[in-house]
Parts: sequence; structure tokens; C-alpha cells
Amino acid sequence: MVSNPENLFFVISLNSKEYPFEKIGFFDGKATLPFINAGSRSMLGTFITEHEKVLSDGLFGGIMSLRWPFLDVEKNKPKAKLSGTKKIDGRKMYVLEFTSGSNDFSIRLYFDGETFNHVRSEYRREVVPRQGTFGQANQQASAVVMLTEHFSDFKSVDGYTLPHAYRVNFLSNSNTASNENIWRVNVAEYRLNQKLTDDFFTFSPASK
Repeated sequence: MVSNPENLFFVISLNSKEYPFEKIGFFDGKATLPFINAGSRSMLGTFITEHEKVLSDGLFGGIMSLRWPFLDVEKNKPKAKLSGTKKIDGRKMYVLEFTSGSNDFSIRLYFDGETFNHVRSEYRREVVPRQGTFGQANQQASAVVMLTEHFSDFKSVDGYTLPHAYRVNFLSNSNTASNENIWRVNVAEYRLNQKLTDDFFTFSPASK
């Protein structure tokens, strides 16, 4: 993961022909998620493509990314409000509701009640069944799709408190089937204030 306040470059390399990599980018104000194979994206890539606010508002990656909107509240003016507290794994969490702009899509951010570290982000979409109309296909099935980011193992790095364990859970649950995928990343090192070339933030570098 590489970032500055305007751009995010996130790549995972995987040992699979069907799923060789995950690439998530936000470059020059646009979400960029390449296909993992001809014409197809992963479930993670598809979810983020359908809910670009996760990227455009700088939420994906949390404090691991310099696009995190709470790093500069005056500039970014994140649209969030405190919605109370909740206990997770026996620990008190402050819960922020982040404006999603959609009735069926919600965003919740969780902060540790003692350390105030951001430890969890939940992006949830719920499809509610509705009564069919004559001459149209009925939409009777209900479904919940949720992407959750987990941040833990916080350590001090050059005066910053940063997570060294990162987990992403993707859960799709409907009346007919459920599916869950998990991505885990252990951070070995942070490198701050690196010099990057002007054309670094792209998945299609210009040929030389």
C-alpha cells in the first residue's frame, strides 16, 4: 500500500491462476480496479466498484492510508456523527456513522474507547425484498453484503501509532446462499515520506 493525500495504490499478489492479484487504486480523483481475469473482478473488487464512496472518501485502508479523512478534518470535512458505543470482544467502542448517500448502504467506523485507535470499518448493503408488480419479475429474496476492515497490533512508528495487522472480511448472505472471504496482511515495515516519481500512481505505467 502506497499513498499520499490524493492517491492510493493497493496491490496484493496471490498464488492462483484464477485469482492472481488484487489491485485497488484511486488516482487523480478516479477509482481504478483492474479486472483480475478477462472481463471479471473479484468479489472485493466488485463491491468497491459498486460503492466507490469507500475509495473516494478515503476510507479504505484506514489510518494506513494518507487519504484517511480524519488526518485533516478541516480540509476533508468528513460527514460523520457519533451514534453511541458498542462492545466488541469485550472492549468499549465509539461508533461513528459516516454519511453514505444511500438508504440501503451504511458505513460505520469503530474507535477503541480507551486508546481511540480506529480498529474497524463496516460497509454494509442490505437488499430488502419488495412486492412485485404485474408484468415484472418479483424481487422477493433479501440479501446482506458486508465488507469489514479490521486493524490491530498497533505500534509506534516515528511518532505515529499504526496498525501492523490488517484483515478484510467480505460476507454475502442471502436467503439462498452465503459466502465469506478473508484477506489477511501482516505489516513488516512502514516507510514514511518516500520520494515517488510523478507517474507512480497508475496500474498502467507508460512504456519506455
